[in-house]
Amino acid sequence: MFLKINKYSEFPKNSLINKDMDTIDYFDSYMIKKESNCSIDEITSKILTLPSWIKILLKIRHYLVVKPFGLSSGKRKVPILYRNKNEIVIGENDKHLYYRVSLYKKTGQHSEIYLTTSVKFNNKWGKVYFAFIKPFHKMVVKSMLKKV
Repeated sequence: MFLKINKYSEFPKNSLINKDMDTIDYFDSYMIKKESNCSIDEITSKILTLPSWIKILLKIRHYLVVKPFGLSSGKRKVPILYRNKNEIVIGENDKHLYYRVSLYKKTGQHSEIYLTTSVKFNNKWGKVYFAFIKPFHKMVVKSMLKKV
């Protein structure tokens, strides 16, 4: 069964994603509609269980970008920053950029599951780093949403 993933130009209403970010340099939000009785914790677990091809991309990123520039991204489990019954926000503050990823579930006849990313560049290296990963970002996000 083909599930359509929609791209949005604004944050889901009432999202906690930008609770602590004063400016945003990059943002995207994708949504998929599904019949789902899963809790936001179960959805997060499914989405963050990465397939092999994404793990390989992350290893390549680590050796080409993270390690040479001494960034902390990818070295540890990303913490949950905020949560409520419908949303979990994970993210990290690094010297090159801050990022937040929100998993948000809106219930109705069908559940709407949003995966939203917000990034703030702290310096030119944040822009360089993000330029390296941005081409893969959309592909990875869509792959993650299809797993719900």
